[in-house]
Amino acid sequence: MGGYQKEWDLYNRGRGYPNPDPRQEIFLGMEHQVRENMLLDVQMVRPIDESNFYSLGLEGVGTRLEMGTRIKF
Repeated sequence: MGGYQKEWDLYNRGRGYPNPDPRQEIFLGMEHQVRENMLLDVQMVRPIDESNFYSLGLEGVGTRLEMGTRIKF
């Protein structure tokens, strides 16, 4: 799997209006079906340009590896 994602900072450091400049990233990864209702995924995420905000806990992080689990109901 791969793609492009944008994220807007709606809180904007408490200014009361959203930050108009989104953070833009591309990602590339793979997904594996462990069970019928459970998927594991790993993806490499790379920022396209500089942004003036970060996701919680990712302050100053550039390219990163994300791992996750999805459960189907």
